[in-house]
Amino acid sequence: MRVIRIVTTRNKDGVWSKLVLVPLDDTEVIEFKPYIDTTKGPKYCIVEERNFRTLMDLGIRQRWGLRLKKGCIPKPQVFLGKDSKMSEICRLIMDAGPEQSVLSINGNHLDCRRSNLAVGYSPIATRRDRDLIQQGKLDAKVRAVFHDEPHRQFML
Repeated sequence: MRVIRIVTTRNKDGVWSKLVLVPLDDTEVIEFKPYIDTTKGPKYCIVEERNFRTLMDLGIRQRWGLRLKKGCIPKPQVFLGKDSKMSEICRLIMDAGPEQSVLSINGNHLDCRRSNLAVGYSPIATRRDRDLIQQGKLDAKVRAVFHDEPHRQFML
């Protein structure tokens, strides 16, 4: 079972915030640790809690995956509806429209925090992905969420 984790972290300025780690595959997690090595084991998409809640309010599904297309950079993505349209999570977070692309500043495409995303020009992009979202009936409720203890800190 995929478990969505909400962890508490402190940035370099000492400000505490909550991050949501959404699993991108079905790898079993035996034990929860305060440090998650994103290079081994299960892959997680890292999103700020407020952006995750916005995406859930828009109606996207909680089953996210990784685009593994030959010649493409693996990026977190989700089905938008029954028409089998896919969208990158970073495009939905930044509300990118036609002729806009979203890039990862630090090079880690699993890190979808707004502070790590930048919007640029792209003649290839032809749509605003948020317009294509259809409510998922099977994903109406989050099924499993793990909250880290407040005194533990998530480190990237």
